[in-house]
Amino acid sequence: MRRLHLITAISLLAGIAGIACTAETTTSASPADSTSETTPPDEDPGSDPGQTSSSGTPAKDAGTKKDSGGTSSSGGSSGTSGCTTKKWYKDGDGDGYGLASSSTDSCTQPSGYVADKTDCDDTKSSVKPGATEYCDAVDENCDGNVNGSTTEAAACTAAAGSYSGTFTIYTAEKLGSTIINQMSCSGTFAGSVNLSSAVVVNGTTTCTYSGSLGGFDKTQTGTVEGAIKLDGTFEGKLTHVFGSGMTHTFTIGGTAKNGRIDVNSTGGWYPNAMSAVPWDTTITISSSK
Repeated sequence: MRRLHLITAISLLAGIAGIACTAETTTSASPADSTSETTPPDEDPGSDPGQTSSSGTPAKDAGTKKDSGGTSSSGGSSGTSGCTTKKWYKDGDGDGYGLASSSTDSCTQPSGYVADKTDCDDTKSSVKPGATEYCDAVDENCDGNVNGSTTEAAACTAAAGSYSGTFTIYTAEKLGSTIINQMSCSGTFAGSVNLSSAVVVNGTTTCTYSGSLGGFDKTQTGTVEGAIKLDGTFEGKLTHVFGSGMTHTFTIGGTAKNGRIDVNSTGGWYPNAMSAVPWDTTITISSSK
């Protein structure tokens, strides 16, 4: 009987130990350990965010990845314009040439600016690369030389001085080849060439009218202004006062070299609104230093 009780007690103790062992084994694995071994259902191991999955569906956050240039891969700008700037130069006188010392950077051409930077004076449209050079104190063509080459500059210097000589102006109203009215005024010219003056050639004319045509003062006066090219060509104008308030400006031309100013110009003009045809005009100046 005592032996039976001992066996029963041993069996009971073994059962209790088994239950305890089972409980300890069940609680040894934590929820965190289980999760770390499980792949999330919405991500593919080894895939790179921003890439397209094998199923054709863009991966998570694929549309917002930024490239190194600041523009998103979906095409939106992140603040950079993407243009290439270039330098533009101020063209204050509107001659198509800019000044190297005044520039701005822009993707497109700003108003009042050009791509060229070879102007040497941005206040005068007559001064620019390729312009005609005159005998004066200005480098019109921006080649770095005032009055051209050494030989040309010497000729300009030789033209400077005072001049005097004769002046005539003849004008006639014609009907075909028939002269209806005419007048001739002969007198003197006095002028000067100053290379440093804004107007290089200045002069005055005085003449006495002869002829049958009335309505004009017997004594007429005029003023001459002009410029001299490096080759000695004279370009100018004569503003002639015919009297009785009638004044007209004629374009004249000739030569100014070898110590002389000579003009022989022809043209035409309408003395008044009643003139049916222009009056022929011939102007001559013959003078020397």
